[in-house]
Amino acid sequence: MIDINSDVKTMIDILDSREARAKKQLELLERYPYTLISFTLNTPGSVKSSGLYTDIHKEGIHHLLKVLNATKVDIIHIETLDKPTGREGFVSIDLDPGQTKKIVTEIEETHYLGRIFDFDVFDRYHNQINRPALGLKPRRCLLCSEEALTCIRMKNHSYEELAAKVEEIGTTYFKLKDNDSTKPKISMSEQVYENIKKEILDNRLKPGEKLVEENLARENNVSRTPVREALKQLDQDGLITYFPRRGYFVSQISMKDMQELYDVREVLEGLAIKRICLDIDEKGIKALENIISSMDAAIVNNDYAAMERLHSKWTEATLEMTGNDLLKSYLMAVTKNLSRLRKISLHRPLQTIDAYRETKDIMNAILNNNPEESERLARLHVRNAKNRFEKNLIGL
Repeated sequence: MIDINSDVKTMIDILDSREARAKKQLELLERYPYTLISFTLNTPGSVKSSGLYTDIHKEGIHHLLKVLNATKVDIIHIETLDKPTGREGFVSIDLDPGQTKKIVTEIEETHYLGRIFDFDVFDRYHNQINRPALGLKPRRCLLCSEEALTCIRMKNHSYEELAAKVEEIGTTYFKLKDNDSTKPKISMSEQVYENIKKEILDNRLKPGEKLVEENLARENNVSRTPVREALKQLDQDGLITYFPRRGYFVSQISMKDMQELYDVREVLEGLAIKRICLDIDEKGIKALENIISSMDAAIVNNDYAAMERLHSKWTEATLEMTGNDLLKSYLMAVTKNLSRLRKISLHRPLQTIDAYRETKDIMNAILNNNPEESERLARLHVRNAKNRFEKNLIGL
């Protein structure tokens, strides 16, 4: 039997909490006339406070502060409140409210718990900064790819379904985090490799520019040996090119070559994934599922370098599973030529997340034994990679 009185009391408590939160926001803005971030959780149903929800909120605050510190934002005031209607956090910072909204939106879109996080941003006059005003994508539903507001208005999902999804996401996150082993310190050559790669992808080292070992060693405060090792790896990645008696140069990018390579790859990869879907065995499924699980863990830890390696590992694994030597050889040739472009297409965290979700969709189609859908999604994945590359190239 439904306890109407209990439901009504819960609704009144939630409405009272919203009113109290608005008053708190005004109070903080008066005391600290800066940009204000108000942080709660998207948790459906009557239960708004639990051990898991508290842990999720603490993780959100921790990650927000980590991002703000990394971007050297002045944090003016931090405050959290534990309430029966859910934990609330408030952070006042000295940063343009539009830039702040972009930062928290990226957290909502890229963090494993991001769909549960709810960051509201206000300017010093208590005007709320919304995604549409900044041209940002609307939030997506926890359970499907529709806009969250559309699903709420249409009541597409029950509270029970949404609460179960929140529980699943939160429990999985902390389980993966607990199981993640301590990462070893990287070598000097790996650090130099990462530094030079970032310089190239950020276009501070421009296509055609010569790389001088002595200068790179001085800039990275290392000897020439780790620089040479880093340059060899970058050459293998396709980011730089070695010319005998001339040295290393940042690789050139041809838009015509890029478009042709992506067009060919779209057809070949669609065919390869379709064949895999038709012929894959339990061993192959397990291998791909292991890669997806590693991607899940990388997303949890915001390890985008690992995600880049895992996307390559997925490509290598699917190449081995095509069952057609001619198709495999063509795909390998195209993949090698696209190595640098792939790095550019995954240069930004949001785009890495998009590619991750697309890969999971392909995996689900394979598990559902749907060859046509798996081919369609594989081709869509390549088209999206091409679009990401073009967008990033324009922004370089």
